[in-house]
Amino acid sequence: MVKSSNQSIILDLGGVLMQHNMPGCISKFRQLLGEHFSMLGLDNSGEAKAASIMHDYEIGFATTHQFVQFILPYCLPGTTPEQILDAWNTMHAGIPAERIRIVQHLAERYPLYLLSNNNEAHWLDVTTHYPELIACFSDIFLSHQLHLCKPNPSIFEEVNRRLSIANPSFRPTDVLFVDDLEANCSAARHHGWQTCLSLSQLMHLLQNP
Repeated sequence: MVKSSNQSIILDLGGVLMQHNMPGCISKFRQLLGEHFSMLGLDNSGEAKAASIMHDYEIGFATTHQFVQFILPYCLPGTTPEQILDAWNTMHAGIPAERIRIVQHLAERYPLYLLSNNNEAHWLDVTTHYPELIACFSDIFLSHQLHLCKPNPSIFEEVNRRLSIANPSFRPTDVLFVDDLEANCSAARHHGWQTCLSLSQLMHLLQNP
């Protein structure tokens, strides 16, 4: 992997910056849904009846209201929309201060971008609690805004297109992309990007070109 003078860095959010708390999310939804819990497909059980609405929510074809209203009838009596959103946002377990410092350090030296499969509620949670992180990125590409998600090849094509418009000297081969899922990295490599699976691996590559 060769470091270029035109190096750009694109980071994933969940798993790279944001810690996940899937067990906590599952626990809260079990309490809210009871026997209907398996319809969410969060633990790969049941028929995942809500899989389509969850996918639509992630790519912006369903609003937060529609997402909540779809799940609400399956919940135990007395469940509120606020409880559903609280359970959903429990998936976010925070961004360690050290990771924010690394991002701030990178932003001082490289054009820095964010590419995330995300949804309206989770993104609101991030922008509310981590404005100092958001300020580090030259541009942000989100699945629910682009109506595309990783590892769909089209999302990488769209990011390349937008970066090329913003910078005529942009070359996909100058991108270092960090994502915790190999499937996303593999798709990115097919579009010319160099990849790694963690911030620590990224820092090692930058220090040892």
